[in-house]
Amino acid sequence: MTVATTTRSLDGDMTVDEFKEDKEWLRRQGISYADGDGDGYIIDDGEVDGLVEYSQKSLGLRIVAY
Repeated sequence: MTVATTTRSLDGDMTVDEFKEDKEWLRRQGISYADGDGDGYIIDDGEVDGLVEYSQKSLGLRIVAY
């Protein structure tokens, strides 16, 4: 018995690779996560910290100060 596997989402909209490459979606998610006052902009230190946190947790980035 052969079992077919796929990387499509359950509803078939996009593949896992397509999802990972959707930069616009990732950008909006990061802004939404970090935007403490909901104005659509990342402007204060707390919001920048939130964006760094999102990037490290969700995107697997390592961000260091230099």
